[in-house]
Amino acid sequence: MKLQQAKQQDLDLVMDFLNDGKSQLAKLGVNQWQDNYPSAIDVTKDIAIGSAFLIQSDTNQNVGVISIVSAPDHAYDSFTGKWLQDTEQYVSIHRIAIHSDHSGKGYATKILEQVIGFLSNAHPPFESIRADTNENNLPMQHVFEKLGFVKVGEMSSPHETNDDIYFVYEKSLKNK
Repeated sequence: MKLQQAKQQDLDLVMDFLNDGKSQLAKLGVNQWQDNYPSAIDVTKDIAIGSAFLIQSDTNQNVGVISIVSAPDHAYDSFTGKWLQDTEQYVSIHRIAIHSDHSGKGYATKILEQVIGFLSNAHPPFESIRADTNENNLPMQHVFEKLGFVKVGEMSSPHETNDDIYFVYEKSLKNK
């Protein structure tokens, strides 16, 4: 497994993965991403700032996407709760989607394990990883909790118009 930074010519591919993710969530009855989010405009911004990545299998096949956002992440401005680490040395994980053709193979877990390992050893060191997901997105909640993320609060989505609650997670990287 590896990450390949997405380029502008990858926009359609990234959107295909995200649209497939939207369909998967809809089939589960999860409101997450059911508005016009994430849009091509959002992904274009991710690509421009270098936060959009293609997730590639060991055979270099693109299987999904992830966005890794450097601090400060204003998506959490409406967050209600308490961070494990009161720091600006964090990254946020957003918009992770594994294509339905590749689901059930543990790719989300494997890539997040690699991201955690990389960030734990980065210099300067990062102190935490932050993430959020819809209150009804049980598969993503399971992945976060399995990898040691702690639910630290809640928020409403800064991008979507639904009234759903989004659970906010953090994984401390201090003393790792």
